[in-house]
Amino acid sequence: MECWRTEVVDGRPSCEWGAVSDTRGSSVAEKGQETGSGLSRLAGLITRADWKAGRIDHALSFGTPDNNGRHVFPAVGSHGKGQRPWRAGQFIWLDPSYDIDAGTSLKPYERMIAKALQEYGAFNVKNAREFSFTSEFGSRAPGNNGDAYASLGHIRFAEYLRVGTVEPPSS
Repeated sequence: MECWRTEVVDGRPSCEWGAVSDTRGSSVAEKGQETGSGLSRLAGLITRADWKAGRIDHALSFGTPDNNGRHVFPAVGSHGKGQRPWRAGQFIWLDPSYDIDAGTSLKPYERMIAKALQEYGAFNVKNAREFSFTSEFGSRAPGNNGDAYASLGHIRFAEYLRVGTVEPPSS
């Protein structure tokens, strides 16, 4: 279950908005107000345990302010507008030719995200105020300000990012 701005009033929890997703399956929201893509943020969430371990061993989820009004599989929709460069559901990865260890200006959390992008990639799940990867609320990435969205907007490996789509399974 995903909840935003959770509070307890008279012993009863509530949240401003939320969704229920099966992260063991497709991770498409079953009930509630999901992301514009229909994909759960939880499927690619960077957790406190990931930050503490110094390694992310799974694909990531990201958001961008430039989502198109159209989507691609595995997304089921988009909150984007018009003909923007990104589509909900797009898959990105970092080209293996990029030498992460040679990037001496990378902060520890940036290095962790770069390695996860090379090994597992990331899916575009939502519109966001800036290009960023979803991190567990309240967690603190090593070398970051603790924001729930780990921004990589200033990193110079963008030329090594590859963008593609995932084909739906054949029936």
